[in-house]
Amino acid sequence: MKKLSRKAKELFGDDDDSASDFTDDESDMQTAIDAIDPFILLADTLAGISAAAPERHQRLIAACTADPSGAAALEALLRHAEVQRQEKAKAAASIAE
Repeated sequence: MKKLSRKAKELFGDDDDSASDFTDDESDMQTAIDAIDPFILLADTLAGISAAAPERHQRLIAACTADPSGAAALEALLRHAEVQRQEKAKAAASIAE
């Protein structure tokens, strides 16, 4: 098997260096979804479900919080979303100045 591997490398070259597939410029690229914070999106989605379909929201929250670790995780996610929202607002305000 090693002999075949060496032969393949001789014929096709060593293509294991995946870092060469990317350029330094790609790390600076931005996409449309880069500005979307997943925690804020989750919090906003849950708030939207609560407003549009309260019964569905109750079932979803009940399923997520059926055990204490799920309840703690959801609470932590929502707290983090609020922190992120405040930080984004501060950053936007400082840019506007």
